[in-house]
Amino acid sequence: MLPVFFWYHQNVKSKVAIIRGSSLNSWEMQNYAPLAQEFDLLAIGSEEVKYDTAQVGFPIAKLKTLADMRSKLGPLKKLPLMGRLSDRFLHLDTLLSDVDIVHSAETFNVYSEQAADLKSRCRFKLVLTVWENIPFLWNGVGSDSGRVHRRKQKVIQATDHFIAITERAKAALLLEGVDEKKISVVPMGIDIERFTPQAKDTTVMQRFDLSEKDFVILSVGFLSWYKGMQDLIYAAGRLKQQGLVDKHHLKFVIVGDGPDKAEIYRLIDRVGVRDIFRTVEKVPYEDMVRTHNLADIFYLGSWPAKVWQEQFGMVLLEAMACGKPIVAAESGSIPEVVGPKKGPALPKGLTKQNSQDQPAAVLVPPADFYQLSRVLANLITNQTRRVEMGLAGRERVKENFTDRKIASQIGVLYNTLFDKVK
Repeated sequence: MLPVFFWYHQNVKSKVAIIRGSSLNSWEMQNYAPLAQEFDLLAIGSEEVKYDTAQVGFPIAKLKTLADMRSKLGPLKKLPLMGRLSDRFLHLDTLLSDVDIVHSAETFNVYSEQAADLKSRCRFKLVLTVWENIPFLWNGVGSDSGRVHRRKQKVIQATDHFIAITERAKAALLLEGVDEKKISVVPMGIDIERFTPQAKDTTVMQRFDLSEKDFVILSVGFLSWYKGMQDLIYAAGRLKQQGLVDKHHLKFVIVGDGPDKAEIYRLIDRVGVRDIFRTVEKVPYEDMVRTHNLADIFYLGSWPAKVWQEQFGMVLLEAMACGKPIVAAESGSIPEVVGPKKGPALPKGLTKQNSQDQPAAVLVPPADFYQLSRVLANLITNQTRRVEMGLAGRERVKENFTDRKIASQIGVLYNTLFDKVK
């Protein structure tokens, strides 16, 4: 990580501060790293970030937030007032006093409100990335909903341009009153030179207690009930009852942590599939490509809820770039990511089973373990279809979701706004 003073002494390029608070992470920042040659970038996170930042690729400033202080207050941190402090930075104005563009995220984040408050004094343009795809989220939920509504309205008024990650996120912004001329739809992307099909790594296989003959179904995600991991567990139990587990040496690998982890782990035992499940809480981002390449099928579940619909699914891009067939819930913005795609020619020795092009994914209804088990059973026994889907998925990522393509689109927007600054 480079010191902050290094960033402030570069005066040739326009300066862009990317604020993500405790959610700063390597996988999103890879979409900005290619811009470092053209812009003077700084990522701003809290001292206690939740995710891996080792692969960000440009300078990071980790500022103290009131939430960082709250974590040291012991029992006092449970007071309602403490819970509202969130990612409010101390001395953010110092970092933003000499920038051209501030790029924050989500209308409801406290640090987005801070940026909105500082905009007129510091004279920067404000860009906002929006993943949220539920209109008016939090405006009527919880005891603090009025405050959140006022915050969102302030941020919307102050933002010069919105980057919606999906068309669904754009539609939510339009319903909240944002001018369509101020919205660009720019998805996330990944480095397809890093995420590429590879042979299964024997070291990683040993780490997960897997053998060469195992057929692996992988899922990576936050372990909360609304992410649908329970459907995979139920489906695994059904496949075991049908004899497919033994016949095809099925193993299920779950990577993730979250508030419902203990309950999900207990469910694995209750369903009687502990012997075929492998679980790990965290994998460093630099090791994710080898983890994805363990899979024969990748699964992402999701249950729509009052305050949640799947917003994107970066792991879907990673798995598709690695040539993996996808099974996912038809929920939120998932269909936009994995959507239908013309498939390329098959490798020598395999022939298409029908005249239609194979999509990259099979979508199943949320909370439907029965249908999920049927889809998995079909793919497990159908190598040609898995190969077709994997090839189609990688082509889809190459055409639509590379980090350099996404960075280029963001760069065009920055230059447009920078011209307005001058």
